[in-house]
Amino acid sequence: MKWVMRIILVVAAISTLIWVYRKVVISEQTRIERQILAMKRAVETGQILKLNNAIATGYSDDRGFDKRTVLGFIGSVRRQYDVILIRISNQDIELAPDRLSAKVRLKAQVLSVSVGSLAETDLYTDRFELEFRKMRGDWLLYRVESPGGGRRPF
Repeated sequence: MKWVMRIILVVAAISTLIWVYRKVVISEQTRIERQILAMKRAVETGQILKLNNAIATGYSDDRGFDKRTVLGFIGSVRRQYDVILIRISNQDIELAPDRLSAKVRLKAQVLSVSVGSLAETDLYTDRFELEFRKMRGDWLLYRVESPGGGRRPF
């Protein structure tokens, strides 16, 4: 019976350490970086539901898209391409003093391969400014702007 109590105690201690690590040790910038990475993977793999959970209800962008429109647009684009690969670089995260919003500036390169063609590819590069807001403990994408005005392939 003592060994059962010891196992329960060890499991409880490990669970507590994991919770403390996740809540205290991981910085807000790291949480935002992880959210961006998860969104990137969701677009690359066509997992619109995961992307839906990462975008705030009040989302807007400089194209005039709202959340529903941008999700439909991404779903439509995914059906046009067999492969979409996204490379993010020059990422800079600026956390607001209230720690409830953040501005992210980054450069994204998108390589896409059209459906049924391995030879027909597009390469799109642009700079983006993203606004994230912390809602219910999660960092959600709230606004996207493209001040670079890069070539829009879609």
